[in-house]
Amino acid sequence: MNHVSRKILIAVALFASLTLFTTAAYASCGAYPEAKLKPQAWTPNGANSATLLVSDEDSDGIIGLWRITITSKDNTAFGIPDGATLDKGFAQWHSDGTEIMNSSRQPSTGSFCLGTWKKIGGGKYRLNHFALGFDDGVHLGYTNIREEVILSNDGNSFSGSVILAIYDGQGNAGPVLKGEITAVKVKVNTTLQDIL
Repeated sequence: MNHVSRKILIAVALFASLTLFTTAAYASCGAYPEAKLKPQAWTPNGANSATLLVSDEDSDGIIGLWRITITSKDNTAFGIPDGATLDKGFAQWHSDGTEIMNSSRQPSTGSFCLGTWKKIGGGKYRLNHFALGFDDGVHLGYTNIREEVILSNDGNSFSGSVILAIYDGQGNAGPVLKGEITAVKVKVNTTLQDIL
């Protein structure tokens, strides 16, 4: 066998072995039993028939932006009458099970806080939310906000109960306030008058 033929044979063998190993590695990518694949949605018979559509199969009505109001209930022992506003703001519930709220409190007091949510059945949801409290830049403590809410049938509002457990900066328990939460969904065409 001449020298050129030997080089070609080696190159073909190398290429074939690389192809074989690449195929084997690719084939094992979907071999994990915990991986869940979903069927893809394609536009039917259209010019863009190869375009992947976002499927709303897993969409949930709680996902979106909400104008929320938290009012006091059964806190007269703390001098807070029923119906008094404890907080107002905007809350964004995300599809990944996280939530962020912009409270009506002054930004220097810690007006943004974060939570995590889970659907617990039907139109019912549970939220576990933590807030940091500040006064003139000094960290005072934490508030753990727990909500159980029910989404309305039309998906444009929710309401439910809320518990606000207050802790000092070292995690020592303080007062626990109870209340009710109501929310109205903010949509693309929502005006300020719609949410006031």
